[in-house]
Amino acid sequence: MRNSPRYLRHKAARHMRFVLVNGTPPCPQSVCVLCCDPIGASYLREIGTRLPYCDHNCYADHCKKAVLVLENHARAS
Repeated sequence: MRNSPRYLRHKAARHMRFVLVNGTPPCPQSVCVLCCDPIGASYLREIGTRLPYCDHNCYADHCKKAVLVLENHARAS
């Protein structure tokens, strides 16, 4: 049962934070939320917010900045 495809998909979905989209540009035309470059045929979309990122580097930078904001807020409290 633990090796069934359904179990493995469910387990992977709990840890997934973004989806890599290849060959399908968003409609309407979007821009990366971090660098404001136009989104091409390949991009990342965060699952929880559905925000588009032009590549993994922009997504990673956005996550780092979010962590810094939370840390600074915790220190200020």
